Amino acid sequence: MVGETSALGLFTDLYELTMAQGYLLSGKGDEPALFDYFFRSVPFEGGYVVFAGLGDLIERMGRMRFSEEDLAYLKTLGFEDVFLEWLGAFRFGGTVRAMREGEIIFPLEPVARVEGTIMEAQLLEPLLLNALNFQSLVATKAARVGEASQGRAFYEFGLRRAQGSGAMEASRAAAAGSRSSGVVASRSKVVEGAEEAAASASDVESRVSPSLAASRDAPRRSARATSRPNASSRLRNA
Repeated sequence: MVGETSALGLFTDLYELTMAQGYLLSGKGDEPALFDYFFRSVPFEGGYVVFAGLGDLIERMGRMRFSEEDLAYLKTLGFEDVFLEWLGAFRFGGTVRAMREGEIIFPLEPVARVEGTIMEAQLLEPLLLNALNFQSLVATKAARVGEASQGRAFYEFGLRRAQGSGAMEASRAAAAGSRSSGVVASRSKVVEGAEEAAASASDVESRVSPSLAASRDAPRRSARATSRPNASSRLRNA
């Protein structure tokens, strides 16, 4: 089980590790790369998606490192010593720019952008997809339930039913996506706790960035979407 302070280097898959090793051995490991995160279709046959999961992603990026036990295990899988040495010193030093949580987003537009070396950007992919895909899905569902409730209070009881630590992520995302003041029990605690965790992640700096806003298709943005500025989060080398 992954603890709250444990290293998350193995929160990836063999595909990403094999690709990263290939870049290193071919001399391309330090080449710059830029990846855009987007989605192709809207779930639930709705007209929008509510973006969520960024706070958890930033916090986990700070723990994206490999322990001695991790490296020993990867050695048994046949990875080269020079690559394992690189992993042992790895800290994500790139930049992640993204929409703010709660922003209304649409298909086929950049929602988050990862810039860094090709190796570090490659390793981050599973962590990013895991955090953003699931929480954005739950936040969108919560927003749609809020719309259907027409102002009536309702409560999210997924904490007791969901699997493992995903339950807290689902509750957090439901709070981020809700449009009713009475949606989730202890709503303020869930949202503020997530924001505090993101703010306290080591070496994380948040600042306003117009880069993604400029790339959006303005006529498709809703009034609620335009009311929220975009944010950029940078994780420096630890």
